[in-house]
Amino acid sequence: MMQDAGRNIQYFTLTLVGLLILSQGIPAEEITYNTDVSSSFSSDNLVRVRRQSIPNPSTTTVTPSTPGTTPFTSILKEDRTNYYTIQYVDKSLRGADFWRELAGPEEDRVIRHKSLQDAYRLAVKIPLHFSFQFYGHTVNTVTVATGGFLYMSDFLHSFLTASQYIAPLMANFDTSVGNNVSEVLYRRDDDALIVQWNNVYMKDGKDLGAFTFQVQLYKDDGKIITVYKNIPQPIANLSTEDHPVKVGLSDAYYWDIGQYRTIYPYHTYNIAGDKVTTDSAIIFTHLKTCNMFTNCDDCLHSKLRNFQCYWCSAINSCSDAFDRQRQKWVTSGCVFNITQTDCDHMFSTPTPNFRRSKDKNTAKLRSTTQGNQAWKAVTAAICTIFLLTAAVILGVCVYGYRNPQGTVGQWMVRNRPSELWDKFKQWKDNEKNDGNMTQMG
Repeated sequence: MMQDAGRNIQYFTLTLVGLLILSQGIPAEEITYNTDVSSSFSSDNLVRVRRQSIPNPSTTTVTPSTPGTTPFTSILKEDRTNYYTIQYVDKSLRGADFWRELAGPEEDRVIRHKSLQDAYRLAVKIPLHFSFQFYGHTVNTVTVATGGFLYMSDFLHSFLTASQYIAPLMANFDTSVGNNVSEVLYRRDDDALIVQWNNVYMKDGKDLGAFTFQVQLYKDDGKIITVYKNIPQPIANLSTEDHPVKVGLSDAYYWDIGQYRTIYPYHTYNIAGDKVTTDSAIIFTHLKTCNMFTNCDDCLHSKLRNFQCYWCSAINSCSDAFDRQRQKWVTSGCVFNITQTDCDHMFSTPTPNFRRSKDKNTAKLRSTTQGNQAWKAVTAAICTIFLLTAAVILGVCVYGYRNPQGTVGQWMVRNRPSELWDKFKQWKDNEKNDGNMTQMG
């Protein structure tokens, strides 16, 4: 099975996306966002970014069926992550059949949000008509951005492109460039949300042509479908100088300390740009995750392919220890008081060896630290004894030197180095003479 970016974290290298002041969370319905940065610090030093490395996708042939779309006979390729399977359908395999036309009999239900027209780097929060599963978490609102992506968290801040997104085609789009033909529109059904970027142009790049694409979110199974009606340029030709270019998914958890909030992505998956072409589609099928189970029995008997699930009775939560509730899981003591096998003996099992490398190495670090502390204590005791002995000897020598008539002083005179050397030579001479006498005898 392919190891995706989220499961490729080693030791303590969880990617730090941002350090925010909680008061900077923006309780607004729309926001002008900044772009991601590739350096360690942004211009205001509030957000630090270190990018994750994304491995190459695997290749598999499958034959799935997708409710609500035209049947097709094959999928070009499939990638499998821990959270989603990703299927690619190109033009030759009728990827255009996944397109859902917003114009027509139901056009009166289509919303053309005024703020998203003639705008740049603007995002608008909209409520869903259903609860949507994103990485196993329930999402009831999404934020639609002119830059070709959906932001999937209620906590708004200026750096929306960093994580927690669905990106059909995140790029430097500006709806004011298209001379009133560029627009972002959406339709909310009881079981689906369809968002369309229609005839949008790159800022300062109108000569690249107009891009038209959709993202579709489905209620029943958390499925995500991105469809591309017109992609006039290879994605590799799009500039990343003023705005990141991404296709894929990402989610993160927050860690709050006082008034500061740090954002850590626990999973990011980037789609290769050559998968995005005219009349193609990408299907993200949501897989079962630990945090979707709501009781202990279901949690412990889940037997998921990608996760080892644990139940924490302190917060009545099922988790593999890495999701949006990470801080709550840790601060509530769930790392130590969890159930792995028996719901009737919730605190009888020892702390498990988490599959996540960070928890695994936390246990190793704790054991190593205890061993190091014991060794340091022994070393400190030996050094203390040595120093005390040296101090006593030095003190006696100083006293004898300053008091030559005393007992210590007289002993030092009798055993000064020159006297000891004479005694040693005399002993050697006597030993030699004794040896000669023995041979003569």
